[in-house]
Amino acid sequence: MKHMFGLDQKVAIITGASGALASSVAKSLGKAGVALALLSRNEGAVLPLCEEIVENGGRANVYGADILSEASLQSVKNDILRDFKRIDILLNIAGGNLPGATIAPDKTIFDLSMEDFKKVVDLNLNGTVLPSLVFGKTMAEQQSGVIINYSS
Repeated sequence: MKHMFGLDQKVAIITGASGALASSVAKSLGKAGVALALLSRNEGAVLPLCEEIVENGGRANVYGADILSEASLQSVKNDILRDFKRIDILLNIAGGNLPGATIAPDKTIFDLSMEDFKKVVDLNLNGTVLPSLVFGKTMAEQQSGVIINYSS
């Protein structure tokens, strides 16, 4: 039963690992014994988090990845499988917004920047679907795995 529901020795990928929410999740999972693959466009921003997890007895690696690039995700998937041998959990936490994609109280819908809006939709929608397809394929081949999508 513990093997089925326990987190110890599981391998989790976290997208958007440089963000506040993802870093908090990573710390908690690291304490629970989950090995972590921390993904970010900015590897340097995630290194302190990785070091903290390792210093507290956890296992974590940082990987530079563009979640909107299938080639980038395929490459990092190969690296993760080389380092951890499997993928048990995918946490799609990457996301964000741009000032031009929202409407301030003193603005109207006609002030919305469609260019910024499209970038936000691409990041928040496709940035969840694409990692799910790439990493989910490995989970399907393993006949096990969990994908958790965060949204705000």
